Amino acid sequence: MHLHPVWHPLFKLAGCALVWIVAAAVAPMSSWLPDAQAQTLRTFPARALRGNMTFVDAVHVVLDGQQERLSPGVRVRNQQNRIVFPNSLSGRNFAVNYFRDAAGRINEVWILTPAEMSRDLRKSAPNRLQGAGSASYIN
Repeated sequence: MHLHPVWHPLFKLAGCALVWIVAAAVAPMSSWLPDAQAQTLRTFPARALRGNMTFVDAVHVVLDGQQERLSPGVRVRNQQNRIVFPNSLSGRNFAVNYFRDAAGRINEVWILTPAEMSRDLRKSAPNRLQGAGSASYIN
């Protein structure tokens, strides 16, 4: 029995392989596309401070040459504004914005993008209150 080439199992297999080859070739190109969130500048609280932070382990960092302790509920945001675990950054150094909790421990950290590093933390925008009882923010 002679099968038409379109229905032959080997042609179907070749078609599937072609789809995988095209997908593998196109996937790396997606990294060339600009990330919309990475291009927008984040807004930081007015009380934020700036420094250079090296992550030591899950609870310790070196901030501007001084060993510091992170608060138990610390939130570390990477350049894409995603929350990351401090211990996943062990041994790495970053320019950051941060602030402390009432006990003096580092409570919130934002790892800065090159565009954010080039902005002056205090002069990027005038402080403005968002209403009674709310925080003041810097753009």
